[in-house]
Amino acid sequence: MYKLAAIGLGQRMTSIINLLERTGKCVLAYVADPRIDGVKEEQAAAGRDISKIKFYTSAEELFENEKPDGVCVGTRCSLHAKYADMALRKGYPLFLEKPVCTTRDDLAMLERLLVEFPEECKKVTVSFPLRFTEQVLKVKQMVAEGKIGEIAHIQAWCNVSYALGYYHKWYRDDKETGGLFLQKATHDVDYITDILGAKPTLICGMTSKQVFKGDKPAGTLCRNCPDKDTCIDFTSDQGTDYRPNDGCVFAKDTGNEDSGSGIIMYDNGVHLAYSQDFISRRSAGKRGARFIGHLGTIEFDWEENYMIYHDHYGERHDIQISSKSGGHFGGDDMLAEDFLKALSGKETRCTLADGVRSAKLCLCLKESSIEKRFIEY
Repeated sequence: MYKLAAIGLGQRMTSIINLLERTGKCVLAYVADPRIDGVKEEQAAAGRDISKIKFYTSAEELFENEKPDGVCVGTRCSLHAKYADMALRKGYPLFLEKPVCTTRDDLAMLERLLVEFPEECKKVTVSFPLRFTEQVLKVKQMVAEGKIGEIAHIQAWCNVSYALGYYHKWYRDDKETGGLFLQKATHDVDYITDILGAKPTLICGMTSKQVFKGDKPAGTLCRNCPDKDTCIDFTSDQGTDYRPNDGCVFAKDTGNEDSGSGIIMYDNGVHLAYSQDFISRRSAGKRGARFIGHLGTIEFDWEENYMIYHDHYGERHDIQISSKSGGHFGGDDMLAEDFLKALSGKETRCTLADGVRSAKLCLCLKESSIEKRFIEY
């Protein structure tokens, strides 16, 4: 039985730990989190026997006293790189939440790890579940079979219908998130670049903030707002004093952009046109891509749960896709399987190098949008 340590145990990492424990091969043995009392309450309320877990207020204290078989990092985004560095230097297999970093300095630190600890970095599972979904695996298979010929162009979209959390909650602080390319596009550029199998060369990014802006005072909360009875984006979810969930989405401190686009050129001449927005709601939510070749086009969308193969010299074929349960369209289950490989000493399918590549692409998109120029990868 592998004894796991969680560094930061919020909702996302709890779901991953649950999947790992369901395999019958893992158990949560150690937790490091500064909000230790809140974590204990949440885990006990979810039915976990917290008497079997050792709790610490810091990762440093945990590593001084324990020797876990594997480490799962689920802290706030700005701390991912710090704890990845700490765990890998101690030789622990690592499950690392995305984005793997939020700044150029942290990116440089992770790039040093790739050089100094190449074998340990191969025993990292970065949380990129979309590359393990049925749709992506089918695209890879069909491209390998030559169904569309060589990929010539890629279009991708992410219309986020559940995005209010990026403005109500702590995610509104773009110093913590690194901006929304690192929150959403990091998934998309990962699976697309993996399918394409080429190296990025030139990046152009653009963002705008058209909706979630306003002149409400910084720090305004929905619970205290005089417009709460008429605001269509009011939330009653107050969260906790430590982590309020009802920040005003029309205040001066909302932080994040609400839409972004990017163009990525690859060394084989193909370019990706990508767009994401955080304004769409309900049935307007979409996420998918089109891979276009001379012989055909493959198109899919996870939210709509469809996949189509257009034979450019034949007929259209609708491909049956399973309605998979579980997080990220079934990809989270595959992530858990991948981390079991790391725990047994094997190389994973989504290593630190993949996480670094994606984060670097997103940082380039962000820098391009700020500096209004093309950025070389």
